Amino acid sequence: MTAFGTIEDAVRAMKEGAADFLTKPVDTEHLMLLLDRAIERRRLRTDYVLLKEDYQRRVGLPRVIGDDRR
Repeated sequence: MTAFGTIEDAVRAMKEGAADFLTKPVDTEHLMLLLDRAIERRRLRTDYVLLKEDYQRRVGLPRVIGDDRR
């Protein structure tokens, strides 16, 4: 969140992993929407990892497939 954000700042922040970029003054309803989306993304990511681990256990696949002999 910034009071003096530019488009370049927003693009750089997003490239570096920011979920969003807000400028002041913040619209509280918009902020709540963004927080809800972030929580949902986190929940979906967690569900994906748990389902993937369960599937790998059931079919007997190794957790990591690959070989790096460096």
